Amino acid sequence: MYRKQFRKPWTFSKPGIVILKEKEIIVLEQGTHLKNSMPHIITDSAYCSKFGILGSVAFDKWFDIIEPLQTNVISKFAIETTALGDTLLFGNNLSNIFPAVVQDPVSRRIYYFSGDFANSRVSYWTSRIEGVDKLKWLIYSDKPDDTRRFFWLYYKPLINGILTDYYSSMNSKK
Repeated sequence: MYRKQFRKPWTFSKPGIVILKEKEIIVLEQGTHLKNSMPHIITDSAYCSKFGILGSVAFDKWFDIIEPLQTNVISKFAIETTALGDTLLFGNNLSNIFPAVVQDPVSRRIYYFSGDFANSRVSYWTSRIEGVDKLKWLIYSDKPDDTRRFFWLYYKPLINGILTDYYSSMNSKK
């Protein structure tokens, strides 16, 4: 696809992000277009408190770039771009910040996760062990770009919070 669009071979060797837009390919390479090749999911403090999630966590899976429309934006993807990266994105009508998790504003029960959030190297049985969160020093490091933090500090607490809200609303209707 890259060769067909640009009529030259793929010569990129550094980490980066590849964006497919319609039938076009946009390549953001670390150092040239990116300050950091690892996108982060950023969450406002109100949602951090509500769901017990971290304000910023690295994300290394595929993602969709979506328009939020009328939804509540729970979290956003942020890509650290250089001036050249900003120009490349702007020229393609894209931004370096876009929704990661949105919620339907009417029912408040429908969420869209605009990425491969459920794909994790964490075994289901280990996530269910009582007190496993206390062993975090064995599970992941405190480094901001450690992608193992995503499951434990973002995805698991977010899903638990969403389900807790749902069950609470069902119990209050009884």
